[in-house]
Parts: sequence; structure tokens; C-alpha cells
Amino acid sequence: MSEEMQNKIKESVETDTLVQNTVKQIKEGKTRKFFLRDGFLFFGNRLYVLKSSGLIRHLLKECHDSPWAGHPGMCRSLALLERGFFWENMREDVEEHVHTCIIFQQDKSDTQRQGGLLQPLPILERPWMSVSMDFITQLP
Repeated sequence: MSEEMQNKIKESVETDTLVQNTVKQIKEGKTRKFFLRDGFLFFGNRLYVLKSSGLIRHLLKECHDSPWAGHPGMCRSLALLERGFFWENMREDVEEHVHTCIIFQQDKSDTQRQGGLLQPLPILERPWMSVSMDFITQLP
């Protein structure tokens, strides 16, 4: 991660009121989910990223759009991000990014089977030549 991005994250940790409340709880020993290290806020072993830092869009592009990633699907992109980062509504953000990616939409493979050939019904010669009935059973 670039030094500019690291500075943005540290700055957002210092200025965000919600994060400051979490930092206060860390110092008081009231939470064990979060901890501070070198000015960064961590959730478990993952870096906590604030929406206000502007880093989320950069991370989504890096883990989905970059040549080394190869436009993976939603599950793979989420797995790549969850290795080192955490933010609220992470799954929804990744899903939205993947579904709006034009290259992914063009290149994804079709998972449905091809339809079979059309089998036309025979043309009847007179009315009531064919009668059918559907039975609906085991209704609640």
C-alpha cells in the first residue's frame, strides 16, 4: 500500500468520531475485537478501513479489476479482500462493484444449458379431440 494511502487511513482514524469512540473503548479495555497498532485500527488481524478514507474503491479495483486478479467473481473478490481488510457492509460493496463491472459482465461464462429444439404441438382436426387435466394435490 502506498504511503499516501497509509496517511489517508491514519488521518481518517484520527478524525472520525465513531473510530475515536472505538479507540477510547480500546484504551479502557472494553473491547477485544479492535486494537491499535502504529496508528492503524485493526479488526482481528484485518485492517479496518473507513468509508470516508476513499480507500475502498481503490481496494475493490485492485482485487477485481487489476490484471493479476483477472476479474474474479463476487465470492473470490470478497475472499481476496477479507484476507487483510474489513469495513461495514463489505459484502454489499463487493457485490455491487462486481455486478457493475462491464468487463466481468461481458466475459463471464453462461451457466445455463442451451435450450432444446422447439417441438410443435400437433394441429387438431376438430374441437374436443384432445382433453387434458392437471391434478393439484397435497395443498396446505
